[in-house]
Amino acid sequence: MTRIARGEILDWKKAAQGDVIEIDYISYWDDSPDSLERVDTPYGVVLISQTCDLVWDTKERVLVAPVKRPSDEELSHIRKGKKPLDILVGEDGKSVANLERVISVPKTILNGKRILDITSKDVSGKAASELAARIGRGFSRFAFPDGVHESLRKLQKKVTEGYRKNTHFASTLQLLDEFRVACDDWNAVQRNLEIFIIVPTDFLPPADVVSDDWSWSKHSVNGMKAYTSPEHLDLEEVSRLILVNQEAENESAVVFLWNLWGERLYSNYLTYRDEDVASIELEVISAAELTYERYVQSEALDFSTLSLSFEEPNP
Repeated sequence: MTRIARGEILDWKKAAQGDVIEIDYISYWDDSPDSLERVDTPYGVVLISQTCDLVWDTKERVLVAPVKRPSDEELSHIRKGKKPLDILVGEDGKSVANLERVISVPKTILNGKRILDITSKDVSGKAASELAARIGRGFSRFAFPDGVHESLRKLQKKVTEGYRKNTHFASTLQLLDEFRVACDDWNAVQRNLEIFIIVPTDFLPPADVVSDDWSWSKHSVNGMKAYTSPEHLDLEEVSRLILVNQEAENESAVVFLWNLWGERLYSNYLTYRDEDVASIELEVISAAELTYERYVQSEALDFSTLSLSFEEPNP
């Protein structure tokens, strides 16, 4: 598919989800169905509909959302997941679409309009996939019970804030596929939770690759300046060693260190218990070990869209 370029006139055959279209305003219902509110759109609107729905002549309407250019402070909050219905669009990462304001409009009102920006140059590329996932998460979040939210508060804060920092922990977060959570009974008064942290096989081989005679030592783990027992390593140092041993292709050490990484998250950020959660288990596993049964019995735990505040609860 030949893609449209910034500055060109909209051609539906070349359009894609994430394209930003120049239009002066859109209208919403106000307080009653008989009253319309005009919302100016100086930065245009972004196409929210799937690309396959945009290019077909049989589809007469499309979903759009107004685009804004937030302040640096607000943009930081959005990137940390504090505003889950605001998603990044465009090429420079500084434009935002609010999914709360999505509206269906006839294609005809956008005909002849200019393309202000595009989110992805390739409709099947990484940027397109990431945008589709962000939009999907905004509308398909699993409704975790409030008590589960509270139990995950510290972990959420650590992970979401960690993504944007220049740390070894942040680098290990970038390697992950996803977090998933399973429960024996979501409707139970006291729930038993299992959290699976899924790591691609390229970064965490299956556990059976560990040699039977492997043991922790200065010589078996790359990057240790002096011998340190595993229990004395903090999360940041464990993260550094994961990266070093990943680079050195020291698979046995990598498997051990990822398990240790999970133990540090568990002990430091999943200690909260209340009447809603009886127990929490956490396991870091290779994607090769994620069985179909585990997958279908668990829900994606997307920290960027958990409905939690970072503020501590009032006493």
